[in-house]
Amino acid sequence: MTRAADLAKLIAGGGSITVDDNSTNITLKSTDADANVGPLLDLNRDSGSPADSDFLGKIQFSGDDDGGNKLNYAFIDSQILDASNGSEDGQLDFYTAVGGSSVSRMQLGSETVFNQDSVDVDFRVETNAESNAFLVDAGNENINFFTSSAISTGSNSGTGVTIQNNGRLLIQADDGVDSSAVPLRIGRLSHDDGDTIVLFSTNGDARGSVSVSGGTVSFNAFMGSHITQAVPSDTLEGTVLESTGELIDSEEEDYEGYVQQKRLTKCKVSDTEDSNNVYGIFQTESKSGLQYASALGSFFVRVHKDETVRLGDLLSSKGDGTAKVQSDDIIRSRTIGKVTSLIKKTTHSDGSYLLPCVLYCG
Repeated sequence: MTRAADLAKLIAGGGSITVDDNSTNITLKSTDADANVGPLLDLNRDSGSPADSDFLGKIQFSGDDDGGNKLNYAFIDSQILDASNGSEDGQLDFYTAVGGSSVSRMQLGSETVFNQDSVDVDFRVETNAESNAFLVDAGNENINFFTSSAISTGSNSGTGVTIQNNGRLLIQADDGVDSSAVPLRIGRLSHDDGDTIVLFSTNGDARGSVSVSGGTVSFNAFMGSHITQAVPSDTLEGTVLESTGELIDSEEEDYEGYVQQKRLTKCKVSDTEDSNNVYGIFQTESKSGLQYASALGSFFVRVHKDETVRLGDLLSSKGDGTAKVQSDDIIRSRTIGKVTSLIKKTTHSDGSYLLPCVLYCG
């Protein structure tokens, strides 16, 4: 059958055009000299009862696999989302074969969606110099900037930014590229004195902030703590700690960076009255096993049940993990901190209680 006959049959409502070379098969040519769009290929579904979700047309790209089977390797189709007169909405979908099945790669409708079928297909954007300027890593559930693999907190290699699907933000820069570059810079172009620059929260409640007033940066609800080790896990909050003089030496991954510093010490529950070696107050032990000793700023101190405390009293070790009123009002090496409120946060089963204090021992 000739191409002309094939074309005539196609126009009449069926058939195909078969060629035996790779030359141009069909050309739509417009000789109009105006600036309007042309030539125009119109796939028109002239339905007598158009409705939402009706498909309109499809362009498919098919070929054989190595077993001689015909397969649609890619296709584009369109669909009516809303057929209402005056508020019509449409959708255009792009599909390709992945693992032998057709999956959605991009959907343009009420929103633009990539990887609608949730297969392990990444989305990547390049710059002139970076092949992974923006990468949605479908299989690992990460978003990466300027890196092809997720940044790891336990690695000293790789640079870029990773946002994990649990909300964690990981940033790692290489000073060898630009030693003057700051890995993270946060600011606002206009502000009043005291405006918050960074807000910290847990469970939706504000817990702390960083604010700026003039040239002063303030860390609000400030409490400085040290990483420590060897304190019994069931130690009560606010318990007075002493340094053992030994450096932390855990092989756990979360401790690794702190161990390398060779300056943080193990602690024990204070067992020496008026000890000059007070290190801080037991704050908590994290789920990963890290222990924190509060040492500076505002926190709570566990006071012995028999102590009568006044506002402004200095505290020292009672020798049993609790604090007592210091015998004078001079800040000394044994001073834990100063009482700032007589409102008890908690009373423990042994009668000891937690009072707000400003810590000095750190």
